[in-house]
Amino acid sequence: MTVPEEITTEWLTGALGRAGVLGEGARVVAASGDRIGTGQVARNVRYQLEYAGGEGPRSVVVKSASPDPTSRAVATQMGLYLREVSFYQELAPKLGIRTPRCFHAESDAETHGFVLLMEDLTPIEAVDQLTGFGPDHAALACAQAVGMHAPLWGDDWAAARPWLGGTGGGPGEHAGPEHATLPLVQLVQGFLERYADALKPDTRRVIERLGARVLDVTRPRPGPRTVQHGDYRPDNMLFAGRGGEVPLTVVDWQTVAWGPALVDIAFLLGTSLGVEARRTHERDLLRDYHAGLCAAGVTGYGWDECWADYRRHACYAVTFLAPAAMLVQRTDRGDAMFLAALDRACAQITDLESEQLLESSC
Repeated sequence: MTVPEEITTEWLTGALGRAGVLGEGARVVAASGDRIGTGQVARNVRYQLEYAGGEGPRSVVVKSASPDPTSRAVATQMGLYLREVSFYQELAPKLGIRTPRCFHAESDAETHGFVLLMEDLTPIEAVDQLTGFGPDHAALACAQAVGMHAPLWGDDWAAARPWLGGTGGGPGEHAGPEHATLPLVQLVQGFLERYADALKPDTRRVIERLGARVLDVTRPRPGPRTVQHGDYRPDNMLFAGRGGEVPLTVVDWQTVAWGPALVDIAFLLGTSLGVEARRTHERDLLRDYHAGLCAAGVTGYGWDECWADYRRHACYAVTFLAPAAMLVQRTDRGDAMFLAALDRACAQITDLESEQLLESSC
């Protein structure tokens, strides 16, 4: 069963039973679903459940492939669904970051469908990507990132996972032939044309420069590698889950990869904090994150290297967000989100002189 239309009470009973979360003799007898979230690449449905013969979770979340043909085709071509299913099957138990408990994870190689059956953490505190979040939320996200990055830092087993891209860098890097970057160049150019009237002049200039040198931005460089979320921002975070019981849960692992940890931190702070808040707090937030890595057992990664990686990988936001906007189903909120995130990220790139650092390391 790989799409929500196929989710039945019998299937839910079997999957929850195998996960060990049903009381003895319990079976699901009714399930009413409502779509949740604003995801453009997949669909999330919350099911309210009723039982006979015992008890179980009162609600669950089912994630499955997007009903939009374009978004689904892009996700299939890029292996996004396989990545997320594999993440929950193989990686999540090895990390210290809080993710939803996954009761069932399955993908179908023939239909390219998938299904994740997960715990429901509502009520949660909404943090809107459009308005961004404050330094307290950023600090919580950076602390959780330590639990994602530190456990498998430089780990040979994780690096060898083929679905994780261990042989090819990850979403923030490119390790193949130069012609493979051509689609990215074309997508960035398409973004500039589509949003010509909406882009701020300074934002447009940064995107134009980095779009013309995608290979420099995505070229692998020496340095430590670990598990990387790749789209680490508020839309993929659930704050104050279960009414505050769970401070932060990170979701949407479709872009998980093997790559530089600081891609996540630069992307998080650059796209999600307001520009002035980022300027005020980013060094302190990054120092706390670096101290967390050291306390978690990461060695041989000094502050100067961490700061340089943060500055360099700020450029990732342009080569990730601009192409993404052209590949997923277009919505008004999606347009606003991409534009707001890129405005903030381009200000970060300018403030940190990331382009100059990129040139010096080519």
